[in-house]
Amino acid sequence: MSLTIDLNGLDELLVVSGACLDKNVPAMYDLLRQFMSETNWDNEKKLDSLIKNSASGVVNSIASAGSRFAELYAASKLTPAKVLAMQKKTADL
Repeated sequence: MSLTIDLNGLDELLVVSGACLDKNVPAMYDLLRQFMSETNWDNEKKLDSLIKNSASGVVNSIASAGSRFAELYAASKLTPAKVLAMQKKTADL
């Protein structure tokens, strides 16, 4: 099967998703509606800043998790108790 993509025919696309308990579905849809209808999409400078801040938070989270893993791994080489602690903590990551 061959997939051909026409790069001249691409449009911008925004994917929004959410997850909640069944009882909170109406509130989630209301939040999504507010997000889509009340966001000032014309303020590119602010949107750029928000996207960069969000991406920075994700990168920091990954770095923090990696540092924590390295710390637990190094400690696990010291005592059998630390080995068990590492196994428990990495299962939670």
